[in-house]
Amino acid sequence: MIGQSRPAAQPVTIAAGGFCGANALNWTATTATTPAGGTWLSATASGTVNLTTSSATKVGIKLAGLTAGSYSGTVTITAVDSTNQPVGAPQTITVNLTVRQQCTLQNLSQQAETFSAEPGYNPPAAQTFTVGVIGNCKGAVTVTPTVTTVTPTVTTVNGTGWLAVSPSLPATLTSGESATFTVTATSATVTSAALLLGSYTGSISLAAVDGSGTIIGSPQVVGVTLNVLTAPQLTANQGLSFNVPTGTSSQQITIANTGGAPLNWTAALDPAAPSFITLSAGSGTNLLGGTSTTTSVNINATGLAGGSSYTTSVKITAFDPITGKVVVGSPSTIAVTITIAPPQMALSASSLAFTTTAGSNPAAQTITIQNTGGDTLTWTVGTPSASWLTVTPASGSDNAQVSSTITFKVNAAGLGPGKYNATVVITPTPGTAVTVQVKLTVNQPTS
Repeated sequence: MIGQSRPAAQPVTIAAGGFCGANALNWTATTATTPAGGTWLSATASGTVNLTTSSATKVGIKLAGLTAGSYSGTVTITAVDSTNQPVGAPQTITVNLTVRQQCTLQNLSQQAETFSAEPGYNPPAAQTFTVGVIGNCKGAVTVTPTVTTVTPTVTTVNGTGWLAVSPSLPATLTSGESATFTVTATSATVTSAALLLGSYTGSISLAAVDGSGTIIGSPQVVGVTLNVLTAPQLTANQGLSFNVPTGTSSQQITIANTGGAPLNWTAALDPAAPSFITLSAGSGTNLLGGTSTTTSVNINATGLAGGSSYTTSVKITAFDPITGKVVVGSPSTIAVTITIAPPQMALSASSLAFTTTAGSNPAAQTITIQNTGGDTLTWTVGTPSASWLTVTPASGSDNAQVSSTITFKVNAAGLGPGKYNATVVITPTPGTAVTVQVKLTVNQPTS
């Protein structure tokens, strides 16, 4: 039996027979277990025997490390004479061991149970837990040898009368059976309305005895908590505004429970919301009082016309799981405004300066045109005001957040030393034209 002393060793007599004369035989005992490698089986390792005097090996058991179950092994006896020659065939003893579990009250299926209630409403739903009995149980002497009684006892630490368990009478179990108990918090006589707001704690203790007294694992205790709370209340931020040129973007809606009891919530876009708007989460449960969560409004503005705008809304609805009623602050409607930025031209520079010597052309320079808005920006480059200046390309287009490069080249042939000015007008569609100032300094060649 697990937890008890190991069984006493059992002797096996070893005797010699036949024609040995006065010579003694030397014997040895070896053990083996199934499966191999077990250490639970032991035997006296060796000894001597002759025709007039017998010997014995003691077969013993070690329980350390064994669990309940059946085990088997063998003890094999071999003998040799004084010349170390084997004598007779080896003799094998089969050993069977049955290890039994002590009568034990198992751990409860639930170690703790929590209830939530609001004053003036129906009590919270009952909860259950299960306990079982296993092992070799001793029954009452005058009844049966395998009966175990499990008696529930209720204790409340604060508050009175709010905790009950059924059945309240002892349950009679045999090894391998279990019983289920039902726990209720508040009752017809002690309702949540009769309790002040706050947290109430209690416990249910299960003591188990058989014919020999209290069994292993007894008592088992389940802790019980009853939270009497104020009603939940929904709070959510009131508006979201997106201003994007293109691509994806997201903003969060914070959903808060500023009451006491938990709430369940749902989030839904207006049925007419554009398809490029989605929500990351559409519902949540058991949002505790004083806590918050979020759901994200996601948009994908890829391909939307620049300068366009959209309005829609998200409705947050919250329910009290205790009462089934809509909570205070529900529904909450969050307005969502989305503005797609129009095309917008930005130049990397609005002026350039070249310096060269007469008869030599300076290196070309560039300006970057970027669409910092949305949609597609088209642009054209006007004819430079001076013939010594050329700009390429003469036109182009850029999608949102994309840029192009235009190249300015100077041809100084025929120009004498001095300072020259030119202008180039770049016209976006849509948008306002920008004039780029170009200055050229031509120096006298050094002699």
